[in-house]
Amino acid sequence: MRRSTVGMVIREDHGFYINALSGFPGPYGNYFERTVPSKKMLDMMKGCKDRRAHFVLAAAVAFPGGKVKEFVHKVHIEISESIKGGKGNWDDIMRLPGAKKTFSQTPDDEWTLYWTKNFEEIARYLEGKKIWR
Repeated sequence: MRRSTVGMVIREDHGFYINALSGFPGPYGNYFERTVPSKKMLDMMKGCKDRRAHFVLAAAVAFPGGKVKEFVHKVHIEISESIKGGKGNWDDIMRLPGAKKTFSQTPDDEWTLYWTKNFEEIARYLEGKKIWR
């Protein structure tokens, strides 16, 4: 991360790791979700009994002067055996462990709280710090 001379900078990124595919697609999850349809992903997993996967969500806060504080959170999920939902992306095949519905079939507010954890941690970390001018 480049040293900020303007002020504080927050950056987030994530990777997606499927156990049965040796961690594929890893840090390239965003690219592969755009280029590999849900059906193709299910074809790649055909015959795989292990449907576990996880996201690694990473965020960093960079302060003027070069100090960087990192936050990392893991979200465990499962890959369904069929397409369920109508978003047309991997949300149609992803679900939380033990859930019957995929992300596409679940209201956003029931699962998005998992993706905001790093930002909540950042807010708690920054609370009370005198960083605002």
